[in-house]
Amino acid sequence: MLQNRIPRRAVAAAGLTLLGCTSANAALMSYTDFQTFETALSNAGLTSERQGFDSTAAGTSLNGATVGGFSFSNFNITQGGVTAQIANIGNNARSPSNVIGTTATTPGLAFQDNDSYDISFAPTQALGLFFLTLNTPPTIAADVFSLTVGSESVGNSATPDPGEDNNAGVPLFGTDKYFLGFIDTASTFGSATITSTNLGDQFDWYNDDFYTAAAVPVPATLALLGVGMGILGAARLRRRRCTD
Repeated sequence: MLQNRIPRRAVAAAGLTLLGCTSANAALMSYTDFQTFETALSNAGLTSERQGFDSTAAGTSLNGATVGGFSFSNFNITQGGVTAQIANIGNNARSPSNVIGTTATTPGLAFQDNDSYDISFAPTQALGLFFLTLNTPPTIAADVFSLTVGSESVGNSATPDPGEDNNAGVPLFGTDKYFLGFIDTASTFGSATITSTNLGDQFDWYNDDFYTAAAVPVPATLALLGVGMGILGAARLRRRRCTD
């Protein structure tokens, strides 16, 4: 009668898999391509939420502020007398117009190489964002920009993210965009550091379109889990009858 038994561990593991969980901690996966990031989110049962900061007035100061669910701190800006702010750069932005920028007049409202800052946010299983550069032609090398979560960092590719349209489908004007992101399917995180590196060539940049994600219960998945638990119950009942 042993052949009719369904191991409890097997059923439990199946249930965890159906819920998008694993018994061991999954690695924090990094991404440098937005479409690959979005596909990975979908495969993990995560739904992304975009924050483009366009509902916040341009000129809003950012140091020590919380805007759009993100808290900004520890800005290291190499230009003297320059502070961080929500900046309106029109059709240079990926979102309709606003970006994370500065009060600098030259270059226009942008960060420069060697600038950095920290962000914190509600616990999430994913974080992704865009770096926009004004260099034409682009002179950005690999790993000029970096995104750090915990002890893990990811640097940009030397090739801009595919597609040169903004979030409204309008071609970007004079900017290239580079995507960096992380996904953790096993746990959440709530802070990150954004940095740029001084490689000897001055370049100007902004951040735009921050993406976070959380798991959303799927009715079909829960139904499958119920089927699995039903199988476990049937196996127990069968075993009792056999012993009787």
